[in-house]
Amino acid sequence: MRHGECAYDFVPGQWYTMTVEFLGDEAVAHLDAEHLVYAKHPIIDQERTYFALQVDRAGAAFDNLQVFTAGRHRDHEANRARIAKLTGKFPVKKTPQDAYEIRKRNVHARLHLDDAKYRGLVAAVAALDADKKKRFPAVFSSNKTFRKKIAEQRKKLHAEDPVYKETLFATHRANRAMEAYLKEQNPAIEAGLETSRKATLERTRLKHLNDPAYQSFVATAAAAQRKLEADYPQLFVSDKVIQAKREAARQAIKAQPEYKALTAKRAEVYRAQQDYLHQSDLQLAALQQQLQKIKDQEKK
Repeated sequence: MRHGECAYDFVPGQWYTMTVEFLGDEAVAHLDAEHLVYAKHPIIDQERTYFALQVDRAGAAFDNLQVFTAGRHRDHEANRARIAKLTGKFPVKKTPQDAYEIRKRNVHARLHLDDAKYRGLVAAVAALDADKKKRFPAVFSSNKTFRKKIAEQRKKLHAEDPVYKETLFATHRANRAMEAYLKEQNPAIEAGLETSRKATLERTRLKHLNDPAYQSFVATAAAAQRKLEADYPQLFVSDKVIQAKREAARQAIKAQPEYKALTAKRAEVYRAQQDYLHQSDLQLAALQQQLQKIKDQEKK
């Protein structure tokens, strides 16, 4: 619910001890007695068959990692009350827009778990979206769907077109040569831990960015890539081009009664879902009103 937020001012290069505790559908992570985050959600109360750590950038380090099995603390209720009191003590500053979007996601998640009527509204919107894609794929297919088709073309060309295969491999050879040059300049890239190799490679690239020898490898790789894109432009379609194609398809059918009826129905059901969302949470409704006031003031 607060993915990516952190109010603690960590010092780069300094070690910190963090404890993460799980009990049923609750979790609490704490650096000390005051700096903590708490969560309660059914997804927490599930058995996992793997263990993983996710970080937001390269180069994170973990040491002395220990996993224990524990039971309910004898002062569990008092501790939960203390956690509730401390939650939000160090808030992350947010714009009204960010506060609204976060609250909206949280309310949606809660209602989707607990409210059958809201789940029905969400399902109705999803069903209409699926119907739109089925009946008007050129207008409503996502970028992901377009790119999946391009990926299928690449796979087919790789299997059936030897010219494409050689042109593609030329780009691979050029990129490998460029990387090999950097590894020659800094053997620590290969000698270091696998988890840090990409970061070390990038630092080395930046260091040798203006070296004539490196620039020669870059030029060769760029030329190979340009040839691939020039010979097979259908494989290198930008999001902007995809959007333009989608808009052209929409313009071609926007006057059709079937299209107009379906889009109007979808808009009606989506408004009902959004209205229910805001009516179910007073704080979300207040944030929406605050945003509307800001927009009205900007228009003046």
